[in-house]
Amino acid sequence: MAAHRMDTVKQITAPIINKDMVSPHMQVRAGKGMHSMLMDSKAMVAIMAIEVNWEGYGWGVCYSSAVPEIMTQLEVATFGAGCFWGVEKSFKRKFGSKLRTAQVGYAGGNAANPTYRQVCTGQTGHAEVLQVEYDPSELDYPTLIDFFYRSHDPTTKNRQGNDAGTQYRSAIFYHNDQQKEIAEQVTEKVRPYFGKAGIATTIEPVGKFYPAEDYHQAYLEKNPHGYECATHFERTWDRIQNMYNSSL
Repeated sequence: MAAHRMDTVKQITAPIINKDMVSPHMQVRAGKGMHSMLMDSKAMVAIMAIEVNWEGYGWGVCYSSAVPEIMTQLEVATFGAGCFWGVEKSFKRKFGSKLRTAQVGYAGGNAANPTYRQVCTGQTGHAEVLQVEYDPSELDYPTLIDFFYRSHDPTTKNRQGNDAGTQYRSAIFYHNDQQKEIAEQVTEKVRPYFGKAGIATTIEPVGKFYPAEDYHQAYLEKNPHGYECATHFERTWDRIQNMYNSSL
């Protein structure tokens, strides 16, 4: 994006947009080439030129200093660690508002638009997963993977506690090559903590993510006494090392 001095703004008689001025009658058009950045060399405040339309007045260029939220590029991470009810609860409890969104669903399968009942048969190949969006300036992917390994049992293949089946497999579903590389690196870093038990976690391309039915979303928030897998709790690395008698 092109950078300009603030005195360029003074020559343009367009109103300044802030959060208090946003109304339902104002449209923001974010097409290609419609944004430019202007920097006040004294105040060091970023201003975004946005093409907007007030009802009845037509389109025009305005300038907004309320851009940090607009400019944030969220990233997505997807994990399978057994019954997705408990996985969602664990991640939300750990990271709170750092997770901009959290949604349970199905990934890693070969059928389109699977239902919960279909996934439970094990015939679709999907895993129950949690997909989260996060701001990488607040939370990084290695931290998410570190917690993933400490919040379930990655040593059992296609099983978490009493829940057995491929839909309950331990899996990291990567969204790009960088995530794949990080997942592999973190996995190798933590592998010694699990000793001879090893790590059964698979690292798979996410493919198509299908959101689960509405009643599964935030299930344990709506049903506090609902089922939770016994393996879903946070461990320290010291505890994991002691559990598996590993020597580092």
